[in-house]
Amino acid sequence: MNLSQAKWRVDAEKASGFQACVNNLVWDNDYTQVVSGHTRGDALLDIYFLGPECSLVSCNILPGISDHNRVILEVEWDEICREPKFERTVMVYHKTDALGLQAFLRENFILWAGNGSCVEDIWKSYKGIIFEGIKHYVPQKILSKNPDPEYYDKEVKRLKIKVMKMYNKRKFGQSYQRELKRLSKELLVTKKKVQKTFLRKGNRENIPAIKDHKGKLITDPLEKADSLNSYYTSLFSCEGKNPEIPPIQSGKPYTININIIRK
Repeated sequence: MNLSQAKWRVDAEKASGFQACVNNLVWDNDYTQVVSGHTRGDALLDIYFLGPECSLVSCNILPGISDHNRVILEVEWDEICREPKFERTVMVYHKTDALGLQAFLRENFILWAGNGSCVEDIWKSYKGIIFEGIKHYVPQKILSKNPDPEYYDKEVKRLKIKVMKMYNKRKFGQSYQRELKRLSKELLVTKKKVQKTFLRKGNRENIPAIKDHKGKLITDPLEKADSLNSYYTSLFSCEGKNPEIPPIQSGKPYTININIIRK
């Protein structure tokens, strides 16, 4: 977009016309336009929206092709950027009954073409027929939630797939058994290493994975909140009076160990 006339840091309430559209695009979505120089002659051809702005390290404009300069952005990304996957129903389009769908559309073509006196009515009729055809001739399946823990990275997933493929071959030669054992051991070591790194650094919610009273590892944000809530409720909701502890006078000094307190 050629936006040479746009000003990115102006009073949003006083702007109108084109500038108001720019402000709505950027400010309403809590983004920041991070390219401040010209990228084609005296015009700003390339814009990049970023949120939050603090993730930007640097922005440089370098010579490009012909009169079009190129933009180099250096951005700090979160180490873990996975979105949670939930159980949902999806269409399996590659297994569509194509012949049945074609026959269905031919049968309803006259109904679609002659239904309605305006474009909007014809369009609504057409969409209704298409959705009806999808419902009857395109199968569906349920995608379950991803069972892998949040700390699994690409290397762990790659080794996991490799081990599963080898196991499914079900060969019984000694070389096969040795290779399967080697891959399984490598997968286990890599999983432990990645898990330790994840627990040490924490995840994107800034709360590391925790264990419940049964020793189960919790990574889901809602489950972590529930577990912490239950734990602190059990600590601070005792009924009755606390027993008085008799004071003990002792001349022996003692040392507070910070590591024990943290643990």
